[in-house]
Amino acid sequence: MGKTALKLVADESFDLIVTDLFMPEIDGLELVLKIRKITATIPILLMTGGGMLFPKGSGGLNDLTSSAEFLGASFVLQKPFRQDDFKKVFVQIFPAG
Repeated sequence: MGKTALKLVADESFDLIVTDLFMPEIDGLELVLKIRKITATIPILLMTGGGMLFPKGSGGLNDLTSSAEFLGASFVLQKPFRQDDFKKVFVQIFPAG
């Protein structure tokens, strides 16, 4: 997954990259960092359902999402998210008009 994404980003042009935080091969943080070495202009939306992995109040998921933003993720959505949350991100990336 992640390795294929990196090859595609190096060889093709994209308007948006949507990825998950927890994936096999390359996790979302590493993928964001490697994409940013290839290009700084493609918006990256990172999604995660990892909130179930961390106890409430531990700060673990917030630390990961903050790291993702620091490494270059344009937006982070925590699953489950509402359709309206996705639409807000989409409108920020592709404003009408």
